[in-house]
Amino acid sequence: MKCNGFEPSIIQDIDKYIPIQKIAKLKGLKSTRSIRNNLSKYIYREVKVKGGTSYEILITSLEPELQHKLMDEDKFHPLVPLNNKTAFFVTEKAQLTALARVDLIKGFQNFRTRFKTRKNRTTYQITGKY
Repeated sequence: MKCNGFEPSIIQDIDKYIPIQKIAKLKGLKSTRSIRNNLSKYIYREVKVKGGTSYEILITSLEPELQHKLMDEDKFHPLVPLNNKTAFFVTEKAQLTALARVDLIKGFQNFRTRFKTRKNRTTYQITGKY
């Protein structure tokens, strides 16, 4: 179904902004510096991120080749995740062994925090609880 020469998915994406990192990846650039230096060519907005500010560029202000690459990239949605991992089963004996090891480690950590000095540590028996 087409509407005025555009596909409906393209119409929804007209007001969509793309991060400059994704654009740099599509262009094959290693960094976003050249895109940041030429921001005046595009319609963009500043986005606050943890490290400061980043930029997002409006899709319609990009070059036509990049717009087509973005449209082709959005069409691919696999039904099954690509990185399938086989089911990993652990036997009950292995689980019990792992839990026993964790209990031992937690016991030693408790013991270390209870006695601050070495002198107090040596007077207490370690095997008292286990």
